[in-house]
Amino acid sequence: MPKVPEKEEPTPIPYPNDPDDPTKPKTPDYPTTPPQPGQPVPKVPVIPYVPGYTPKTPNGTPLVPIDPEHPEKGYKVPPVPETPNDPKMDTPIKYTPDGQRAIVKFVVVGEDGKETELETSRITVTGKTGEKIPTENFNDTLKKLTGDPVNNGDYELVDNPLKDGATFDNVKDEEGKDPSQVFVVKLRQIYVIPPTPRIVERPSGNTVEVDVPNKDADTLSITFTKRNSTEKETIVTKKDKDGTWKIEKSPVGVTINPMNGRVYIPSEQVRPKTWVDTQTKHKYKQSKIVSVMPNILDVPKFEGTTEWIDVNGNVLRPTENGLHEKGRIANHVWLESRLEGNKVTHIFFAGSPSVDKPEYKITVWFDKDGNPLKPDQPGTHEAGNIPGYRYITTVTEDGITIHRFEKIPPVLPNEPIPDRPEEPNPQPNPEHPSVPTPNPELPNQETPMPEPTPEPDTQRPETPVSPDPEVPTSETNKREELPNTGTEANATLASAGIMTLLAGLGLGFFKKKEDEK
Repeated sequence: MPKVPEKEEPTPIPYPNDPDDPTKPKTPDYPTTPPQPGQPVPKVPVIPYVPGYTPKTPNGTPLVPIDPEHPEKGYKVPPVPETPNDPKMDTPIKYTPDGQRAIVKFVVVGEDGKETELETSRITVTGKTGEKIPTENFNDTLKKLTGDPVNNGDYELVDNPLKDGATFDNVKDEEGKDPSQVFVVKLRQIYVIPPTPRIVERPSGNTVEVDVPNKDADTLSITFTKRNSTEKETIVTKKDKDGTWKIEKSPVGVTINPMNGRVYIPSEQVRPKTWVDTQTKHKYKQSKIVSVMPNILDVPKFEGTTEWIDVNGNVLRPTENGLHEKGRIANHVWLESRLEGNKVTHIFFAGSPSVDKPEYKITVWFDKDGNPLKPDQPGTHEAGNIPGYRYITTVTEDGITIHRFEKIPPVLPNEPIPDRPEEPNPQPNPEHPSVPTPNPELPNQETPMPEPTPEPDTQRPETPVSPDPEVPTSETNKREELPNTGTEANATLASAGIMTLLAGLGLGFFKKKEDEK
């Protein structure tokens, strides 16, 4: 009585009766050779074939296939058991799962679509029909290939047929050949291209610009030594899923182009003659480190070439080996110099320094210390607004439009306002004492109000004595000078000097009129 898998009730198959004693079952006689044409096919009981399973007797003996070359034809029934007490007792047949194999291959898909197997990573797993295929070794191998926070993988997963799990099938595998189940895991080689740092020197100031490759890079790290310090500064930028680059923490003056990930670092932020180290990363795989110095002439042991070209790429001077300064080229104006890799490029445009040529224009935004506030833009653009900064002036020279801003200082509460120096009092007219010296009227000056007469017994407040405005004391300097500027005191002194000058001009002007009378 065979118990076929996936069937609720076994299907009984009776033994044929013994011709000599019809009350007893008899083991059937199976033909040893196929019947000849025209001969009847003997009717014998057959145990059904189930793919992936082998029928066995209660003691574990496998049944014999009718045709060993074609097990799908079924199996012979076992011999009639010797059960003298109960000759009608059934013989249960149990189907046991066959042993199965499965192979997991890792292939690398090239740019042309060609697949190349990583043969040393092939995995063979065994089990039985219907069992889950184990994935422990598979997961470990995949992690080594694609990387994790510890391992620096060289590949990126493209397709994983085992991501949802799988079970062994019921197909009998042939010896010496691959099993019926071969899982192909597709990978893509990761070539993490390193960043491209360059030094860009312009009349408006020097910057270190770092470009990231447009493929296989999602993180950029930049490390440099701060100016006037031994402390290291690290800048990290990352690309979002939508392709936008963002900077995690932006030091003063450092900007980023969110479209292509280019980072601009003013050379004033970097300690002279120190390296700026740059490195890209894709997931867990890192590129090599590429380093530059913030000034071209500071680069040690430069082994490369120097070229001189115009903005259209035309050669203005033969290329020379080694590092050379830009120098001068007749009828051309220097625009910028770039150090990228092992090549220095000095770029000029046709014209004279006193003429603004429209062939090449660029607009830059700097603070008053020369630090860039926004990425440069080709063409001429308006100054616009920059949060936290106040517009100062715009200068255009050699086709470069420079918008300068100054940082708006924070207003501190309860901070005393510096006293204005007293204005000098002009002397009376020495030649005509009876003629009062005219007081020249200055535009936008308020007429001083007379001081009120104090009431009797009321003390008049003392007027604080201001130091000579032309000789400020150290205490005055400390009080009037703002952090990092030192311009407020100078502005006050300049204002007082201008008023004195105007007063003097007024005296001379009215005196001449008196003489003419």
